[in-house]
Amino acid sequence: MLLQVLCDSIPEVLVRIAYGQLHHQPRLNFIPAEGILQRVQGVLEVSRCRHRLQNSDGVLQSFVNGDKGVQALVRHARVWRGGPSSSARYCRVRVEGLRSSGSGCGYGVDVEALRPVRPTGTGVLVLAGSSGRVDTDRARLLAAHGAHALPLQWFGGPGQPPGPWEIPLETFTSVLDHLAKEANFLSIVGVSFGAEAALVTASLDPRVRTVAAFAPSHVTWPGYDPDQRRWAAHWTWQGRPLPFVPIQRPPNPASIDGLSRYLPVYQASLEAASTTTLEQATIRVENIPEVLLVSGGDDQVWPSTDSARAIANRRAAHRLDTRHVHLPEGGHRTILPGERAPDGGHAMARGGNPKSDRVLGAMAWSQLTTALRLNERRH
Repeated sequence: MLLQVLCDSIPEVLVRIAYGQLHHQPRLNFIPAEGILQRVQGVLEVSRCRHRLQNSDGVLQSFVNGDKGVQALVRHARVWRGGPSSSARYCRVRVEGLRSSGSGCGYGVDVEALRPVRPTGTGVLVLAGSSGRVDTDRARLLAAHGAHALPLQWFGGPGQPPGPWEIPLETFTSVLDHLAKEANFLSIVGVSFGAEAALVTASLDPRVRTVAAFAPSHVTWPGYDPDQRRWAAHWTWQGRPLPFVPIQRPPNPASIDGLSRYLPVYQASLEAASTTTLEQATIRVENIPEVLLVSGGDDQVWPSTDSARAIANRRAAHRLDTRHVHLPEGGHRTILPGERAPDGGHAMARGGNPKSDRVLGAMAWSQLTTALRLNERRH
């Protein structure tokens, strides 16, 4: 297991450490700049956090961390320029080749975690939606407030399915395995398809304490595989596809300013589904201890507000409380304080506008910090 760590700002720097024969389990070791100077003095001339350096053969030396008695082989030690702050808020940790411990996941998962300097004990898996992007911006925000945040690309990467169909849920539980070694309070934050993934995964993995679902769905859906020309389940579990609500296209698809409006498609599909189909596809949200839902009433992608209410009602029937943050003018993409407006993804009508989406994000932020046990101030 190889961990590549890189620091966001001084005074801490991160090095690439190949534990190899010395450690069987991945570990993270922070080395202050002064520590590197003391341990490799004479090997490299290090100007603290101002140069990118690497020695010729790639191996510096073995060293012993006197504080923890940890011996490690340091390879390709590099020092990166720090960020604008004089105190580190988080550090990025790359875990290469992480594999699922469960069945049904036939490919490795490369992840990059953001480890806070002042952790709250919360580990959060961050999932974007159908864009396929890695939601690093949101993960940075959460890490700056104390969460060990891990944004994941869950399709479209090397060795992964090319689109959002037949994704093994073990993809997410394997990452939770890693987070569980760093934090004692596991959570998942997801948006759109990522919110669907978050809710389904948490309903099956009892380690997850909290889910924050932005633009959620109360049922599971399929994805369209263009190569096979078929609709396939979004998710599999232990090698078997999960039931889903079949897609029914309305006779006259709607559009806004030339952009496809998928809301009528999902509404028509829910209306056409039988009671049995809906029951089988409904996510067992009553298995999740805490749920925070965020929805915009102007969501033009799918009926996230109706889904949020269905989730809350199902949980209420099991005597479980649910937080639901809603803004009638909000769209599909909520923008939290400090986040940039997301770009990329498929060209489609999403509803809302940058102003209303930021208002919804401000409304959701206080609830999110409570749900995830975050620090109120950035560190």
